Amino acid sequence: MILLYFSLSLLLLAALSLIAPLALQNKTITKDFCVFSVGFTMLVTGLYFYTSDQKGLHWWYAQGREHYQLLSQLEELGGINGMIEKVEKKVQAQPQDPQGWLILGKLYLAKPNANEALAAFRKAKELAPNDIEINRYYTAAKSSQ
Repeated sequence: MILLYFSLSLLLLAALSLIAPLALQNKTITKDFCVFSVGFTMLVTGLYFYTSDQKGLHWWYAQGREHYQLLSQLEELGGINGMIEKVEKKVQAQPQDPQGWLILGKLYLAKPNANEALAAFRKAKELAPNDIEINRYYTAAKSSQ
């Protein structure tokens, strides 16, 4: 990560060094302005590294990567509709699986389709009446009706 910021700083300095001679010939930008710009950029970069939250930045980067991978996997499965079709086939093949019905209900909520979600959660509750997660989703879906 530090290498990235260092590279960006070098690119900024290179851009300033390429622009400065052209600007100085036209007298639109003074030499003092260029010195100030480079100094200010170095000061801001130094302050950022001194005060930044490197652990938080790494955590954010890792979460962003996981989110992107999850979205990619979702697209490979055909999006929400494709996942619903696959889970419906699994539930039809194994209708006594309460977790399959729970997943199907969650997918219907993501679509959103509250009536089908409630029906899936009701079926999961019938199969596993003491499951806390199933009861929580069933109660939430029922109260939103």
